[in-house]
Amino acid sequence: MRTISAWCRRARIPHRGGTSGTPRTCKGLLSAYTQVPHGRNLPEEGIRVLNKIIPDLLFDLRSAGEVFEDMKQMGLSGASPLGEVKTKAPNSDYHNHKEEPPVAARQAEVARDHLKRAARIDELNDHPRGSDGQMVTALKRYNGGRVLVFVVGAFAEISEDVSRIYDIIPKDLARTHFSYYNDNAKRTKSMYRQRSQKAWGHTAHRGWARLLLDRARDLIIHDPAHRGANGAAMPTDEDDQDGHFFFNHPERGDYPAD
Repeated sequence: MRTISAWCRRARIPHRGGTSGTPRTCKGLLSAYTQVPHGRNLPEEGIRVLNKIIPDLLFDLRSAGEVFEDMKQMGLSGASPLGEVKTKAPNSDYHNHKEEPPVAARQAEVARDHLKRAARIDELNDHPRGSDGQMVTALKRYNGGRVLVFVVGAFAEISEDVSRIYDIIPKDLARTHFSYYNDNAKRTKSMYRQRSQKAWGHTAHRGWARLLLDRARDLIIHDPAHRGANGAAMPTDEDDQDGHFFFNHPERGDYPAD
């Protein structure tokens, strides 16, 4: 989410959420339709529905991706879509050999769940089933209710919605560049596309690298060869380092023994 927000700021695309958004959260965006149920004694399932309806990002693309030189208008231009950032764990979905890639299935699932949660909130507000209540109507004001879901898979693959917002950013960067320099528009867009593609790719691959490191650490720490006779994990160098640090810095943790 940090990468998406940072590149939107560079392209001067107004947005909420993320480290570069204004504000940095979308909390309160739909609160007008969730305040009534909050005052009731809801079951745990109802509380989870209210908490999960908060999106990660909101893009203002009303002036983004417009016709520029000989480049056509982008598909999301003029819309104000909501965005959700998700990851896909390396589970059995990668071994089922389905026609649909796991990140694509995850993207479709999250997009459907948003509309289901909105309908569930309307039910909690005593709205009858079969028609759009206030929550569903409010959600459909943002790109027709179609939430953009940015899924990064366990092996650095990304979902299609990432490219939808990603295609707009290089074009808007090129448009700003072209207002200062007399360069070729398509070549300038290609330059920014290559730069942003490199940055976004590094972000996805860092997630994969982090997964590999976590798995390697689990293998080293939890492997039977690193356990004592009673089955407890043997101390590691990292444990010794933490013990040494907290002994010499008691204000950060445990106090040294007398």
